[in-house]
Amino acid sequence: MSSKNKFWQRMNKHGMARLGLAILLILIALSLLAPFLTPYEPTEVDLYAVDQGPSWTHPLGTDNLGRDVLSRCLYGGRVSLSVGFAAVGVSLVVGILYGASSGFVGGWLDRILMGIVDGLLALPNILLVVAFYLFLEPGLASVVLVIGGTSWMQVARLVRTQFFSLKQQDFIQAARVLATPNLKIIIRHLLPNCFVSIMVISIINIGHAIITESTLSFLGLGIPQHEPSWGNMLMGGQMTLLNGSWWQTVFPGLFIVFTVLSINFLGDAIRDALDVRR
Repeated sequence: MSSKNKFWQRMNKHGMARLGLAILLILIALSLLAPFLTPYEPTEVDLYAVDQGPSWTHPLGTDNLGRDVLSRCLYGGRVSLSVGFAAVGVSLVVGILYGASSGFVGGWLDRILMGIVDGLLALPNILLVVAFYLFLEPGLASVVLVIGGTSWMQVARLVRTQFFSLKQQDFIQAARVLATPNLKIIIRHLLPNCFVSIMVISIINIGHAIITESTLSFLGLGIPQHEPSWGNMLMGGQMTLLNGSWWQTVFPGLFIVFTVLSINFLGDAIRDALDVRR
């Protein structure tokens, strides 16, 4: 049986993997099919339907401007999920390049690069995110850059550690004896052996990116207010929560919770399925 078949067989036996993948696919499908699932535009204001609870007309209720909460949750999923995947892509590019340089070269360069990483990791993440965000214009691209630009350090440390361990192995020493170019050693021998760890941390970081986007939007620093996102909805609903309009915060909060849980379930399953020690 090939390694690919073994991987899918292990994934299929992992109950939490099936659950996580099913939830994530459903959430992605709901976001993509939003125009066909709800007759309301996410920014459509109806002052005659302000703060209405869940009903047949508005299954998840309306907000303080009469906007349909279901529509905003579905369209907001597009923004939040896009930010999560795109930000992880940015952090992977930066983290892999940084960690590979540090781990492969070693010596004084490694000490300097890892000293910078340790200094950045010592700062509270939200402080680093806000400080970074002050230099950019508000918008989706800025949020992606901010989250990706402040979450690469863990990837860099992971890649650096893996490189340090792997480059002492016999197959790497053999490649050096055969005068294999360093770039070829990195691409063909070192990075593939880091694939499992990189994949697991990437999937987990997607959930972290979604939570960070929600936090920024909740603080008024993320996605502009006129664009729906789960974080924006939480911020908009906080003032009406004490007035009994619980649906304005509970439903977008549930979307965030289910998304992050499904991603974590999937990450754990992939880690178990790719772990050769199992």
